[in-house]
Amino acid sequence: MTAFKDDLNVQIGQRIRDLRKKQGLTLKQVSELTGLSSPYLSQIENGRVDHNITNLESIGRALGVALMTFFVNGQQFGVSITRCSERRWFDLGNQATESPLVKTPGNLEIFTIRLHPGSGPTRTRP
Repeated sequence: MTAFKDDLNVQIGQRIRDLRKKQGLTLKQVSELTGLSSPYLSQIENGRVDHNITNLESIGRALGVALMTFFVNGQQFGVSITRCSERRWFDLGNQATESPLVKTPGNLEIFTIRLHPGSGPTRTRP
């Protein structure tokens, strides 16, 4: 893993642990609510494993928080949302365009991508 990825895993794990403890839940209780094993949850909390969005979403549901909670530091944050009327599309080439929808100060960005008919990888014939 890269240093950035390691740091992110540790930060997310600490937020999960803090939320779990604040609610007075044990790893076993969260395990029962999520279907994830207690050892795996412990590894997530300690930043030792990569996690996927599906597992984080499951943990978020068990703790009663939105998925975004794991990616922001709990302080008030400014989220930039692009409304349809303000949307700008950028050419990605190969008949595809993208438009930013959401950006957070933590550099989490969500885009929408349009794939036009016939778009996709260019194939060359031998």
